[in-house]
Amino acid sequence: MDAEPHSKQRRTTKRSKADESESEESSSAPELQNFPKFIIIIPTGSKTISDLSPFWIQKALQASIGTLTSVRKTQAGHLLIQTANAHYSRRLLALTDLAGVPVRAEPHRTLNSCKGVIRCSDLKSLTKDEIVDGLRSQGVTDCFHITVKSDNNNSERRKTNTFILTFNTDTAPTHLNGPYMHLQKLRRLCMGVKRDPDLDVKITANIRAIS
Repeated sequence: MDAEPHSKQRRTTKRSKADESESEESSSAPELQNFPKFIIIIPTGSKTISDLSPFWIQKALQASIGTLTSVRKTQAGHLLIQTANAHYSRRLLALTDLAGVPVRAEPHRTLNSCKGVIRCSDLKSLTKDEIVDGLRSQGVTDCFHITVKSDNNNSERRKTNTFILTFNTDTAPTHLNGPYMHLQKLRRLCMGVKRDPDLDVKITANIRAIS
């Protein structure tokens, strides 16, 4: 007689624990996604990375960090490392020695962020700080409000409904959400070609919006 209530109670407890676990995973998911995926390794002593065998570098990174997405050497003799693992990213940023070469690690200054265009009349009267603070939980770190010349006075500029947002990830979300606002669809930015002095690759510049 007592076995059935106890069985139901155990099932209820298991369900509640499972719900709590799912809730914790979903709440921590954005945090796990917002980490530097592109990291620069810079030698700090007289020895350089160029003095090392690429096989030694591969073995040292494999032993101290793990399997990485990509490893490239820059024109400046630094290493540009890409990882999709948050734990590997933290280990890389804490790295002080690579195969006997003293190094420091830092997030790449441009590859870990991206930009998107949003059009929203509800944000038109707000300041940059108010917009960034309101959208910070969605990864926004900066905002540029586009203005145009006023029709009546060329010396004055008129605010538009268009904003360029900077995100703390390498991929912008497709939509943003806010209080009493409809979901705002983002337009990604396509950029012209410019060479990064630190990299032997071409990167983006000269912003223009595309659908």
